[in-house]
Amino acid sequence: MVEAKRPQNIDGLEQYFDEALSRLRVYELPLPIALYASLIVFEELDCTVTDRISERFSALAAMLHYKDALEILIPNLFKGCRPQESIREPPIITSNIIDTITDAFHFCERYHFVVHSYTLYHQKQFTGSLSSRVVDFQYSKDINIGRSSLNLILSNYHEQRTLNQSWLSGILPPSIAPNQSKEALVKRIKSTDIRAIIYSTTDEVYIPIREIVEAALPRPTVDTNANCGSYSIGDCYNFWIEFMVRMFAYKQACEEKHRIDKSFNLLEHIILRITLSELSAILANRGTVEHEVAFSILSDLVLGSTTSRPDILVQPLVPIPNTGIILIAPSLIYTANWEVCVLRNWIKLYPDIYGKAIASKKGKLAKSLGIALASKHFVTSVNRRLTDGKKQTISDVDVAAFDPSDGLLAIFQIKWLIEPDSTRESIHTDAEISYAIEQSLRCKSEFENDRSRFLKQIFPDSDIGVSAVKELSCYVVARGDMGSKDDEKNDIYVLDYLLSIDTIGNSTDVPLGKIISRIIDKQVEISKSIEEGTHPLRIKLAGYLIRLPGYGVVARPIVVKSARTAQPRRNDRCICGSGRKYKKCCLELASYDEDIV
Repeated sequence: MVEAKRPQNIDGLEQYFDEALSRLRVYELPLPIALYASLIVFEELDCTVTDRISERFSALAAMLHYKDALEILIPNLFKGCRPQESIREPPIITSNIIDTITDAFHFCERYHFVVHSYTLYHQKQFTGSLSSRVVDFQYSKDINIGRSSLNLILSNYHEQRTLNQSWLSGILPPSIAPNQSKEALVKRIKSTDIRAIIYSTTDEVYIPIREIVEAALPRPTVDTNANCGSYSIGDCYNFWIEFMVRMFAYKQACEEKHRIDKSFNLLEHIILRITLSELSAILANRGTVEHEVAFSILSDLVLGSTTSRPDILVQPLVPIPNTGIILIAPSLIYTANWEVCVLRNWIKLYPDIYGKAIASKKGKLAKSLGIALASKHFVTSVNRRLTDGKKQTISDVDVAAFDPSDGLLAIFQIKWLIEPDSTRESIHTDAEISYAIEQSLRCKSEFENDRSRFLKQIFPDSDIGVSAVKELSCYVVARGDMGSKDDEKNDIYVLDYLLSIDTIGNSTDVPLGKIISRIIDKQVEISKSIEEGTHPLRIKLAGYLIRLPGYGVVARPIVVKSARTAQPRRNDRCICGSGRKYKKCCLELASYDEDIV
């Protein structure tokens, strides 16, 4: 392969890094084995990663991090691996193959953070420069660096993105005898093939696990009747309960089998190989999910290997080409946020239905915020349309609240957005927040042009005099970590919707302006604490040292130590994971330290 020309500026580096990704040693593997081994490494790391990271990182954060790395690795495997005839038996995974995939993971961790930095660079949130072989990224001056980590601090206010940790630790509900389910499982796996656990799970095993899953799985936050034609959000909720029960039971069975029988090869069994039809029948055999519904949902969850950006997080069933067989890593199922997974699929597959589901959620949030404000005796109005003298729509007003005590009229524009998962989604999220700010500015302008007409349209059932309104303030209500910045010039702030509702509910009878100030002050306090805890990062990638600005302590990348600690020789493969020889890669950077090694 011809070496890529060395880039002369920061904009030319992306293609250079992409080419380094194409040189990963993983491409020496046949495609089915590469897919299989990649998922196995994820499962193995899922079990042991807490021993490899410092105490400040939780196992939950570790799992999310490795899923991000896997997301980058898997799509590219489809492009670069050698094809192979279909295989009937699971491939034997040797330590050499595991080492190869692990090397790929180490490189993908570096690649993931650099790609994320380029995303922020293109969005003007980062500035960047290249000097020799050193790349510097820095935050733009007008960016609130705490915002990107705000939701991590506000985790108590938000739906959990993955399932509750309690049942991952094997903690059962108080009504269940902890040993009863385990004893039944051990008895079952001693007398049957391990795969039979997912085909026919006895009540002693099934019922306790289902109770745990039902208690841990977040209920739908959008309209359960939203329907794509083949299934509804309610169907998906019931489907994921059944799917998670089966996957957790199978994963637990494999681990118990390995514990009582050391000859049982855990790595060769932990990944399931099955057809969609077969899996649909399994999930439907207890009658809680219809076979056709299960098959439709599963079909949408198969990784689209031919799409421009396959997404392993929302399409976790990995196909082996030309076989009809899919590979399943159970941990990708029972750590998934099922609703986010479904809605991201609907964005791609059923955009019209997705839009209606989002409108339903936005309406519920507006109603909740309106009720919270009304409980404090403010005059409120929800879901009003603001028009000009020619009846042309100027803006929607999701929630309005007037406080007669201080004359403050507050207008809230609500945006409900799922967590961004790509450059395209991040740009879309920023655009939605920017549009909400634009709507707010239109409201301000119309208020100044004709206050009387403005008040009659927003509060048609209340007689609020023009002279009673001393001040108009506008706010955007969304998840606090959405969007890159507030519009401080116009005093339009992005407020976290659940923190806002919680603060309003817990406030005594004080002026509306003071309550809103508390919300803003809390978010500023959180942002400052994140900024104070940030640490710069240094990463070597494909012969370059990339210096990244501070990330919050909770958001720092997980440091994975390579088994190879000795300094490589000139013709050895470079330790940065690029696939190049050391002399053509990081040799020139030997005097620089890095944070991921």
